[in-house]
Amino acid sequence: MLFAFTSCKSKKSTATASANTTQQQTSASQPKNDENTMRLTASFYSIGSGIDWKVNDEFVKFLDSYPQKIAYEPIHWGREGEIDYCLKLTGLSTSEQNDFVKKAKEILSNSSFVHVNENAQCVHKH
Repeated sequence: MLFAFTSCKSKKSTATASANTTQQQTSASQPKNDENTMRLTASFYSIGSGIDWKVNDEFVKFLDSYPQKIAYEPIHWGREGEIDYCLKLTGLSTSEQNDFVKKAKEILSNSSFVHVNENAQCVHKH
């Protein structure tokens, strides 16, 4: 014999839960301005054959040759050469930061194995 049990929820609680979920998603996408938030993060990752060293080297060359000094420290993680670059860009104005991010993304877009995030925390930083 098979019994089916159902429960009824109030539409009000469903609507409230849905509104709360939307609010959380919206606030999560807005930049946080705390000390752990980085203006740009680039995470070179591997899926079994190491990172894209060519694009990594091109990105480091870009960082080192940028007209204004960009403070960065590579954060090594993983077993296949994975590296994160977490950049605050505090020495640049807002328009200079936007220009820098645009140029950096152009370089990083040449690889399928790089995660690029803006206004995010540095995940692998100790």
